[in-house]
Amino acid sequence: MPARLILEDGTVYDGEPFGATADAIGEVVFNTSLTGYQEIATDPSYRFQIVVMTYPHIGNYGVEHSVEQSDAPQVAGFVVRDVVDEPSSAHAQMSLGEYFEKTKVAAIAGLDTRALTRKIRTEGAMRGMITTDDRPAAELLEPLQQQALGVGLRDHQRVRIAGRQATEVQRHQDAVVIADAEVLRPNAVLDKSRGDVGLLEHL
Repeated sequence: MPARLILEDGTVYDGEPFGATADAIGEVVFNTSLTGYQEIATDPSYRFQIVVMTYPHIGNYGVEHSVEQSDAPQVAGFVVRDVVDEPSSAHAQMSLGEYFEKTKVAAIAGLDTRALTRKIRTEGAMRGMITTDDRPAAELLEPLQQQALGVGLRDHQRVRIAGRQATEVQRHQDAVVIADAEVLRPNAVLDKSRGDVGLLEHL
């Protein structure tokens, strides 16, 4: 069963699914790390995002629960060029594909992630969808383009974070992204630039 990554500008990347096969929509971002894919997938700063791993070989040493940054993956989806099905580490508890299948994270392999990274870096953030739906991409673009950046984003509003004002606010179903900050729970904000948690106060 083939899978596709569809970007909001209509660009389509064909690949193969691994992990869950449910559709995933989110802001498409990239990470150039050579290792640490499990830490990236479970990092709250990537919540609601589809992460593209620029480095071509991902999953080499499998998954170990001890390195997770949170109780479950935070990403909306995961994109790699080559995924390793049989980890080489004796400490691996499962493969990356098995981990994403268990935790219901949509993932796709077989893409030129370096070319995709260049596109995102050049053209800026955009929404994307990982899907195994075989309908024409044009039919899937409308619901994708109707979303604000991220999954389930709502109206914009102004807030104060730990005494600092931010004007670019996008409300998720259960999170608010304010510039480089994100609500983790009601009235609690993770400031990604500082790594600390402050209170969310409406202006």
